Amino acid sequence: QFHQCGIGRTGVDVGAGDGALLELIAPQAEQVICVDPNQRMVEAGVQRAKTLKLGNVTWKLASGEALPLANASQDSVLFLQSLQYIADPARALGEASRVLAPGGLLLVLTLAKHNHSEAEAFGHRHRGFTADQLRRWTAKLTQHRHDLLPPESKAPRFQTLVFSARKSGTRPS
Repeated sequence: QFHQCGIGRTGVDVGAGDGALLELIAPQAEQVICVDPNQRMVEAGVQRAKTLKLGNVTWKLASGEALPLANASQDSVLFLQSLQYIADPARALGEASRVLAPGGLLLVLTLAKHNHSEAEAFGHRHRGFTADQLRRWTAKLTQHRHDLLPPESKAPRFQTLVFSARKSGTRPS
């Protein structure tokens, strides 16, 4: 359960695309804000949320580098296989730190650093990241953790990096 593992009542899915993961995320939170810079993806996501009858999901057309959210307003910020598409990932993670409430969770699922040229065919702007890069870019956060998942079974055998961190403090009740 996302709520039980600390995702919290309010969360933002940065680079949400068409909302493919909403069925997993939305039932665990009171409010989910999906952010994506592509108008067609936002429209598809709005339709998906309607079809799934998810009334707790809102959409914002914006980039990860400029989240249209108040400071310290979110219990969690999620980058679920979206960081490799963002032009300036360091800035996007800085924005995540800004909007996280005290005690809030940053969760990043992204590709581990690689040399697979196939990444460009998928529209990736970056060939993955290292845990050290993510730690540097989230230096204001604490409790950094990371894990590498096994490589995919099919070529090019991308490997996923799971990274998390928390904003220090506790959110007022």
